[in-house]
Amino acid sequence: MFDNISGKIKTLAVVTTIIGIIASVIIGIVVLVTADELAFLGIIVIILGSLFSWASSFLIYGFGELIENTQVIAHNTTKQSALTKSNLLNKTQSAPKQEHKKICPCCFHEVSQYDLTCNSCGQKLN
Repeated sequence: MFDNISGKIKTLAVVTTIIGIIASVIIGIVVLVTADELAFLGIIVIILGSLFSWASSFLIYGFGELIENTQVIAHNTTKQSALTKSNLLNKTQSAPKQEHKKICPCCFHEVSQYDLTCNSCGQKLN
């Protein structure tokens, strides 16, 4: 009953529009036939009733689209979150420990944190 609710809401929008347009035309024709002095009112009911039914369907259909897109975003977010957690877990398990480097103040050569002198220029390091 509540599966694919977005599709059902969008179908409801189409059905409501069709029923509203048909009802507007029938009521407008009834007004035209029953009273000659209200002929203008019958035409107005046909035109404005049909336009109102059509325009109101935008809101219902748009709500169905909103629900559908929200479901897609939630699905993609959940999937992306699981992938991110998996990637982070793999990186922390398999990544080698990084050795910190320092820069020689004399020649700006990169040296290991454990070196006491620069391999490039021989400068003593602190």
